[in-house]
Amino acid sequence: TLGRVVEHSGLTVQEAQTAIEAYETAARRAQQTRAVADLTSRLLAAEVSGSLAQRVREVVEENRKLAS
Repeated sequence: TLGRVVEHSGLTVQEAQTAIEAYETAARRAQQTRAVADLTSRLLAAEVSGSLAQRVREVVEENRKLAS
């Protein structure tokens, strides 16, 4: 199917490959952008709720115990 699309579009194999690679790169970047936005949102929600500060205190205490 892909071969027929390439033939009918007038693209060379190299042009088709370049277009596919560009599409895949854009899709990965979009996915990474969504992941960063989600992480940022969760981090801000944790900060607002106070759970972020609590978790930081817990980790610091755990590290102090390990250092002893």
